[in-house]
Amino acid sequence: MKRHILLLLTLTFIFSCKSAKEDLTYYDAPTSQRNQQSQPSSELKADKISFFYYWIEDHDSTVFILVSLHIGREDFYPLPDYIEAAFERSSYLVVEMNILSRNLPYNSVGIILNAILEDGQTIDTLISEDLFEKLIDTLNTFQKSPEANIRYKPWFLANMIKTLPYSTLGYSSKFGIDFHFLEAAGTQKKILELETFDFQLNMIMGLNSVGYLDYTLSFLNVEYAREYIDTYLSGDEDRMLKLIFNDEFKAIQDYQYFYDEIYYNRNIRMTDSINLPIIQDTVINPKLAPAIK
Repeated sequence: MKRHILLLLTLTFIFSCKSAKEDLTYYDAPTSQRNQQSQPSSELKADKISFFYYWIEDHDSTVFILVSLHIGREDFYPLPDYIEAAFERSSYLVVEMNILSRNLPYNSVGIILNAILEDGQTIDTLISEDLFEKLIDTLNTFQKSPEANIRYKPWFLANMIKTLPYSTLGYSSKFGIDFHFLEAAGTQKKILELETFDFQLNMIMGLNSVGYLDYTLSFLNVEYAREYIDTYLSGDEDRMLKLIFNDEFKAIQDYQYFYDEIYYNRNIRMTDSINLPIIQDTVINPKLAPAIK
């Protein structure tokens, strides 16, 4: 019996691999399928909606690869028929991390405990005056109380504020692609994780947190968020590469560290995680899969 697996990967994984010119073999969904969408999302017309969707097939297995987005809007759904069909056919759902894990509320408490500065310290004692002013301006712009946030560590603030432009545009994690499929999978499909909660938290906490805050604030605006979502929905690979690997930011020496850690080094580790037998066995003499009907 043929095995079907739906693999949800982040944009950072797919496009850092492309940027590094890794020798990956994958196939696009046919144009006739990629345009099957019943209603528009974001500000794109329905006939322009695509998604980044690929698959690999051998004689007894098919891995469907969908680039996931952790946030979304209600008008993302229903997803194109060919994507939902891939999910229905699959016995396995492979995700970056299972965000519906029953341990997540406990882990979230741990995040807050790790995020608060000790002994009543505030963020202005850790960062430069210019960066502090930029942070306060950003919090005020998105109507977040500076007083309620200045006791958090830089890495936590960076992760919190990077979601604000998307929230302003109406996007929420409860409409994210991974949330959608994890909820639909329930107990009917085997769920596999490429990373763990602890790994992601330790990776973020291990970054140069002041630099990470500076890096995040450098491109934080609603216009960037809108272009990011529209590019994701359009399936335009060249445009997404230019958006993520911004030449202006990459030229800043201090930011190169974050490109290396967030995009390249992390994805080398994630590639190793993909070497699960259930997936690894499928990458043998891949060929273009037939249209999903």
